[in-house]
Amino acid sequence: MKNTTSLLAIIVAMMFLLVVARGQDCDPTQDIPDCIPAIEAKGSPSPRCCELLNQHKGCLCKYIDINHRFRLPQEDHQQLRIIAHTCGVFFPFCPNAP
Repeated sequence: MKNTTSLLAIIVAMMFLLVVARGQDCDPTQDIPDCIPAIEAKGSPSPRCCELLNQHKGCLCKYIDINHRFRLPQEDHQQLRIIAHTCGVFFPFCPNAP
């Protein structure tokens, strides 16, 4: 009985972690605020922008994903790619990008 209870507790904890990880929103205005001026003004990224892009590189596709709740306007997509390239951040292929 004790083993079954322990196993059940582990399964519930793992399911909770999966739900939390999958539910993470990628919001460019919150994640990479120092990049927004460079994106909007078609300018050069600041060192802080590059640092933030590196920290949030897992969100890059979600910033331009047409189905994602938080995304940049379409006219900013190419500029985000340019800024990421300038910062040395690999921009992955994004299947849901317009």
